[in-house]
Amino acid sequence: MENGWLIQSHTFHNTITRVQWLDNIGFIAHVAGAKDVCIMRYSMKLYEKQRTVLQGINTLGVASVVSENPPHALLLYLKRFQKTLFEQHRHEKPRINSNDYLTFSPYLQLLCSLCSRLDFTPLYVSTPQAFHSTHKTSESEWTWLEQYDKALTLSNLLAAEQPFPDSLYVPGLTRDSSRDLTPHGPITLDATTKRAFENKSWTEETDREIVRWISEYPQHWQEGGQCEVYMAGDGRHGQIGENIRFSLTPSHQREFSEAQLIVQGNNCTFLITRHGTVYACGEGSYGRLGQGNSDDLHTLTAISALQGVPSPKHLAVVFATTFQKI
Repeated sequence: MENGWLIQSHTFHNTITRVQWLDNIGFIAHVAGAKDVCIMRYSMKLYEKQRTVLQGINTLGVASVVSENPPHALLLYLKRFQKTLFEQHRHEKPRINSNDYLTFSPYLQLLCSLCSRLDFTPLYVSTPQAFHSTHKTSESEWTWLEQYDKALTLSNLLAAEQPFPDSLYVPGLTRDSSRDLTPHGPITLDATTKRAFENKSWTEETDREIVRWISEYPQHWQEGGQCEVYMAGDGRHGQIGENIRFSLTPSHQREFSEAQLIVQGNNCTFLITRHGTVYACGEGSYGRLGQGNSDDLHTLTAISALQGVPSPKHLAVVFATTFQKI
């Protein structure tokens, strides 16, 4: 028996005195009064082939979907399910990575949903071991499925307003604060953070507010967050913002909100975003803005020549200081 599955059966006429497991062979049983032992062969390789079928039949049986004698077509489908799911994902993944498609096909989505409902994910994300072994080896090729299954589980718990499982771990925000240790001991969560893990505290109005927040201020949800930039001084070349020729007091410049670094030179400004894109504005004499001309720019304009550069941050600093001082 493994996970409650009936893997193989054998009838003895006398009492069994001892059962011993041998790796990659099976079980050896000794019957009272017998001189010989009985070997029941069941290798791990065979188990790996049959575990999807065993789990599927067990789950469907508990749900009263199938009887003790499932149809042959169902057994054949379950036997090939893991290979079908793996090959379908491998076929579609390059198209997603190359942005040819935004989402996976409905067929693969259906396979993933079925995999989650039949509880196949734990079988695929770890290498099967001997039944008496507690060590499990993670399969990196199935990491995507593990993440999908976790996201689906958490989404269902949110929708049903049920508590998250104790296994859920968020660094710095875990419900089990003993996992996050600091030099001064475990992290102590405040009342607001603890309440965030209580799904019953999230109402439909709260969901609508979050959706509204994401729609109106998407930059707040981007990695690195946003910043607020204020500029003042001479802006006749556009170096301190759009349509500002001169300002004695600092003015808020919303177009600079995605900046991770701002470098200012002589009548020009360079901005590097969190994605590594370099923008420039201001006086363009001597080609200092990197646009291939000497035109002034009164709005931030990307420098195409620096797109894809591994370290645009350092290049932008050097570029800005080549013709003037910071």
